Amino acid sequence: MKQESTQATSVNALNRAKMYQLVLFPMNNGATNVYYILTMNFIAYYANGVLGLLLAFATTMVTLMRAGDAFIDPIIGAIMDRTSTKWGKFRPFMVIGNLIMIVSSILLYFGTRIISEDMMWLRYLCFILFYALNMVGYTFQTSVTRSGQTCLTNDPKQRPLFTIFNTIASLIGMGLVQFLAPIVTGGNYRTEEFFNIMIPLAMIVSAIMTALAVIGIAEKDRPEFFGLGGEGGKEKEAQEDGGDRGRQHYRSPGPDLCGICHILQQPFHVLYEDQWDGLLSEKRKPGGGLYEAAGGGLCLNA
Repeated sequence: MKQESTQATSVNALNRAKMYQLVLFPMNNGATNVYYILTMNFIAYYANGVLGLLLAFATTMVTLMRAGDAFIDPIIGAIMDRTSTKWGKFRPFMVIGNLIMIVSSILLYFGTRIISEDMMWLRYLCFILFYALNMVGYTFQTSVTRSGQTCLTNDPKQRPLFTIFNTIASLIGMGLVQFLAPIVTGGNYRTEEFFNIMIPLAMIVSAIMTALAVIGIAEKDRPEFFGLGGEGGKEKEAQEDGGDRGRQHYRSPGPDLCGICHILQQPFHVLYEDQWDGLLSEKRKPGGGLYEAAGGGLCLNA
C-alpha cells in the first residue's frame, strides 16, 4: 500500500516553473509577433510603394503565405520532436528562427531594392523567395511557444499565469510596432525612410525578446523535462527524498509525449527501478488499470 502511495506521488509530482520563467519565456511569442505585425500591416505598402509591385500581388502573397504556414508547421514540429542537442530542444529553434527572420528581412526589405526596375520579374521572384524564407524562420520560432509550455510547467494553477504573461508579451511585440510606426514617419508607410527605421528597430526588439525567452526556458530545456530517455531508452536518477532515499527510477523510453501525457501536460513518464520489471510484464497498475504503451515504454498516467 505504501508502495502504491509512493508511486502515485512520483507520477503526479508537479513540474512547476519559477516566476521569472513564467514571465520571460512568453517573450518568445512577443518576439515573433513583431514580425507578424510587420508582415500583416506593412509588407504590402513596401511591395507596392517601394518596389513598385502590384498591390493585388502583394496582398495575395500575404494570404498565400499565411495559408502555407499550415503546411510548414507540421514539418517543423516533426523536426523538433527528433531534436536533442547540448543546447536543448527548444533554444536552437528559437535562436535559429530569429536569425532566419533577421537575414530574410534584410534581404526582403533592403536586398530587393538593389534589383533594377528593368528586371521587375526578378523583384517579383526575390520578393516571393525572401518572404517564404521569412515565414520559415517565423515558424521555427513560434512553434516553440506551445511545445515549450508543456516542459515549463504542468501545474494547473500556473497555466492562468502563463496565459496572462503570454498575452502581455504578445501585446508588447505587436504594440511596440503599431505604436512606433505612425511616429516614425507620420503615418506614411510607403517610403524607403519608413522601412529604413522600422526594420532595424523591429529586428532589435525581437532579438532582445528572444534572448529573454531563451533565459526563461534554459533551465527546463533538458531531456528530463521533455521525455527523451538516455542510452537504451532508460535513464537512471537517484531519488533523494522521503522513504525512497537511495532508490532509483527510470523514465520510459517512449516518445516525447504519449497521447495521455500530452492531454495531462505530463512531461515524462516515471517508474521506480524495483517496479519496472513487474509493471513492464504485467502492464497493469496496482489498482488493476491497464497502462498505455508509449513507444515501447509505459505511461503511468493512463
